[in-house]
Amino acid sequence: MGVDEDWTDIREEIGEEVDLSEVYVVSDSDREILDAFRDAKGIQLCHFHVAKYANYCLWEENAPKNFRKKMVGILKSRLATLRNSVEKFWRDEDTERLEDRIGWFREELDRWAERAEERGFESAADYVRRNGEKFVTFAKAALEGEYVPHTNNKEEREMRELAYRAKKIGGSWSKDGLRNVSLCQTISRLDKSLFDKFKEVYLGEAGTLNYSVSPAGG
Repeated sequence: MGVDEDWTDIREEIGEEVDLSEVYVVSDSDREILDAFRDAKGIQLCHFHVAKYANYCLWEENAPKNFRKKMVGILKSRLATLRNSVEKFWRDEDTERLEDRIGWFREELDRWAERAEERGFESAADYVRRNGEKFVTFAKAALEGEYVPHTNNKEEREMRELAYRAKKIGGSWSKDGLRNVSLCQTISRLDKSLFDKFKEVYLGEAGTLNYSVSPAGG
């Protein structure tokens, strides 16, 4: 996918490879992404982006610094409590306790939005109300025995590293070349078992890949 591609086009490309109704999307709060993947099985908003965006909404509405800091702190605390409950669930599979925690979290989000609204910060309240269910997708998926990460920070760091390395190496990258190198690097860092299968299929027993580079005009 190219850097200038529309998210709808990217969604169509991905849809050719996988059935989106069977997969979850972990994302920030970009509306174009959310609209493009609205037919996915579920969308989980990255918890770290959630806190940052709520802070941005309050800042944009000129919320006092102390109030903004307190509200973001409360939101972070509630998100952390939900994450801890999901981690416990994977150990003891106590369905009732996790269901109760999800219910508690929804109530806490309502209180948060009401408090923001009472102070006149409509944008922040609307953001939490409109997207609140996307904060808990990973918890609801856990109840179905499906693991969904609560953040995409690791993947974003990998993408930044790839962009840095590609620019540092320089030269002119073809779309397919950059895609292939990016996939190899990303898979090797994020899914070792899948990368081992990849090596077995494409590199064979040798486990190495030899190549040469000819500079233009050389």
